[in-house]
Amino acid sequence: MERFVKIVNEQERSFVAQNPRTGQTENVKCIGFVLSDNISSFYGELFGKAAEEWKGGETGTYLCEYRMQARQWTDKDGAIRFQNDVRIMELKKM
Repeated sequence: MERFVKIVNEQERSFVAQNPRTGQTENVKCIGFVLSDNISSFYGELFGKAAEEWKGGETGTYLCEYRMQARQWTDKDGAIRFQNDVRIMELKKM
Protein backbone atom coordinates (compact mmCIF):
# COMPACT_ATOMS: atom_id res chain seq x y z
CA MET A 1 0.00 0.00 0.00
CA GLU A 2 1.01 3.60 -0.43
CA ARG A 3 -0.21 6.66 1.41
CA PHE A 4 0.81 10.31 1.72
CA VAL A 5 1.70 10.94 5.37
CA LYS A 6 3.37 13.32 7.79
CA ILE A 7 5.70 12.11 10.54
CA VAL A 8 4.18 12.80 13.97
CA ASN A 9 6.86 11.02 16.01
CA GLU A 10 10.02 9.06 15.30
CA GLN A 11 11.87 6.73 17.70
CA GLU A 12 15.05 4.77 17.02
CA ARG A 13 15.54 1.36 18.59
CA SER A 14 17.19 -1.96 17.87
CA PHE A 15 16.41 -5.55 18.70
CA VAL A 16 18.10 -8.93 18.58
CA ALA A 17 17.08 -11.26 15.77
CA GLN A 18 18.37 -14.54 14.44
CA ASN A 19 19.80 -14.54 10.93
CA PRO A 20 18.15 -17.48 9.14
CA ARG A 21 21.10 -17.89 6.74
CA THR A 22 23.86 -18.08 9.36
CA GLY A 23 21.89 -19.09 12.48
CA GLN A 24 23.65 -16.36 14.49
CA THR A 25 21.95 -13.60 16.46
CA GLU A 26 22.55 -9.99 15.49
CA ASN A 27 21.28 -6.53 16.34
CA VAL A 28 18.84 -5.19 13.77
CA LYS A 29 18.23 -1.45 13.57
CA CYS A 30 14.60 -0.39 13.68
CA ILE A 31 12.93 3.01 13.60
CA GLY A 32 9.35 3.35 14.78
CA PHE A 33 7.11 6.08 13.38
CA VAL A 34 3.73 7.48 14.25
CA LEU A 35 2.39 8.67 10.87
CA SER A 36 -0.71 10.66 10.00
CA ASP A 37 -2.60 11.30 6.75
CA ASN A 38 -4.67 14.03 8.49
CA ILE A 39 -7.54 11.55 8.90
CA SER A 40 -5.96 8.54 10.62
CA SER A 41 -2.77 7.96 12.57
CA PHE A 42 -0.88 4.68 12.67
CA TYR A 43 2.38 3.23 13.97
CA GLY A 44 4.80 1.52 11.59
CA GLU A 45 8.41 0.34 11.69
CA LEU A 46 11.30 0.64 9.25
CA PHE A 47 13.86 -2.20 9.57
CA GLY A 48 17.39 -3.16 8.57
CA LYS A 49 19.24 -1.40 5.77
CA ALA A 50 16.42 1.07 5.15
CA ALA A 51 16.55 2.09 8.84
CA GLU A 52 20.35 2.40 8.72
CA GLU A 53 20.12 4.71 5.69
CA TRP A 54 17.34 6.87 7.17
CA LYS A 55 18.65 10.40 7.72
CA GLY A 56 15.89 11.66 10.00
CA GLY A 57 12.50 13.04 9.25
CA GLU A 58 12.11 16.57 8.03
CA THR A 59 8.79 18.33 8.28
CA GLY A 60 6.60 17.89 5.25
CA THR A 61 4.81 15.19 3.31
CA TYR A 62 6.17 11.73 2.60
CA LEU A 63 5.00 8.94 0.34
CA CYS A 64 4.94 5.87 2.59
CA GLU A 65 5.05 2.41 1.03
CA TYR A 66 4.06 -0.19 3.62
CA ARG A 67 2.67 -3.65 4.24
CA MET A 68 0.04 -4.37 6.86
CA GLN A 69 -0.53 -7.75 8.43
CA ALA A 70 -3.01 -8.94 11.07
CA ARG A 71 -2.00 -11.51 13.64
CA GLN A 72 -4.25 -13.56 15.91
CA TRP A 73 -3.21 -15.43 19.05
CA THR A 74 -4.66 -16.79 22.27
CA ASP A 75 -3.36 -15.33 25.53
CA LYS A 76 -2.65 -17.28 28.75
CA ASP A 77 -6.28 -16.77 29.90
CA GLY A 78 -7.66 -18.26 26.68
CA ALA A 79 -8.87 -14.94 25.23
CA ILE A 80 -8.38 -14.44 21.50
CA ARG A 81 -6.25 -11.37 20.74
CA PHE A 82 -5.46 -9.52 17.52
CA GLN A 83 -2.60 -7.25 16.49
CA ASN A 84 -1.97 -5.23 13.33
CA ASP A 85 1.67 -4.94 12.26
CA VAL A 86 2.71 -2.22 9.81
CA ARG A 87 6.08 -2.64 8.14
CA ILE A 88 7.34 0.43 6.29
CA MET A 89 9.16 -0.49 3.10
CA GLU A 90 10.08 3.06 2.02
CA LEU A 91 9.51 6.70 3.02
CA LYS A 92 10.07 9.20 0.18
CA LYS A 93 10.12 12.95 0.82
CA MET A 94 7.70 14.73 -1.51
